[in-house]
Amino acid sequence: MDSFKIVVGNGWAALGLVSFLIQARSSLLWLVGTGAEILSPLVSFEPQESLPLLKKLDQQWELNLGEPQEGAFLCSYSQHTFQDLASVPIPHLEEENCFAPFSGLRFSRSLSEVEDEWRKKVLKKVALLGIKRIENDPLVQVHFENQSLRAIQLGSGQTFHAQHLFYADRWDMLSTIQSMPKKLNFFKQKKGFGGVLQACFEHQPQMLKDSREGFFIPLLKESKAEKQRYFLGHFFSEGKKSIWTLPLTLEEEESQHEILKKIRRLKLTLNRVHWEKKGALNHSCVFKETIINEKIVFQNRFYYAQDRLFLQAQSELFNSGISLFTDSFGLGAALIQVGKNLNIV
Repeated sequence: MDSFKIVVGNGWAALGLVSFLIQARSSLLWLVGTGAEILSPLVSFEPQESLPLLKKLDQQWELNLGEPQEGAFLCSYSQHTFQDLASVPIPHLEEENCFAPFSGLRFSRSLSEVEDEWRKKVLKKVALLGIKRIENDPLVQVHFENQSLRAIQLGSGQTFHAQHLFYADRWDMLSTIQSMPKKLNFFKQKKGFGGVLQACFEHQPQMLKDSREGFFIPLLKESKAEKQRYFLGHFFSEGKKSIWTLPLTLEEEESQHEILKKIRRLKLTLNRVHWEKKGALNHSCVFKETIINEKIVFQNRFYYAQDRLFLQAQSELFNSGISLFTDSFGLGAALIQVGKNLNIV
């Protein structure tokens, strides 16, 4: 019976794993799992150690990234004024925005634009090579022999012999998989998890055609007593598209009312920003009047902000035939995990 290298997940780490394993001509099985994925909230990438891996992907998939550029690629908006921010983390946002680290490096093309193209090319190659990609059928059990992984079982009852399991899906799902080491049960605890709300818009007329930075914007508050929240975003495709990302607390992601309220407030905030102060607009429309299409994505339990427990979980599965990955710290960090595990670069 065939034995597979099995990737579980659909986000940055999973896409990187599939990309490099295809290049290595591995016998591959791709389980989409929960399907959790978002696009990069910012135009920049971090950390710099991910640069060689991004260049390898660029070469392999012909993404036309261009040369990496250094600069100030993040602007804050406050009191109707834009101001460049230094490329360092802002302390009170470190946990909620762990998946969108602030950086002074970017490519000519927006990461959001590149990721979408990258995913389409990988999916086309997977189909061309006849690689089995399974959706809507969760991983429910792993089977060990002499403390080493031998097989996996899906909810449908299908079983597959496994050379190695690369788990890059939501970490709260680990506790639902039978026979996983009991020491991983600390992921049953809710502390540290959070969701993500992401709004993607198409604009006509276009917005900021020449915008090259991301934006860090305070969300409108319902009351003065409410804690100030922030969201991130940027324009791309010559101002014809934009993407805006708001991290959610665990309490907010469990309330549909809170999610809908955050969507309304995000749109209202964007509509009140004085975009004409950031760049020339060839129209007098406010933000909402330019929207011709929109897509709202909500991912619950998307990030896990405690890196200490992430490292602990990895060590628990050392030499077991299972490797763990997370998208919690951004695209660059996800690719570095992949590179180290596969001994790339």
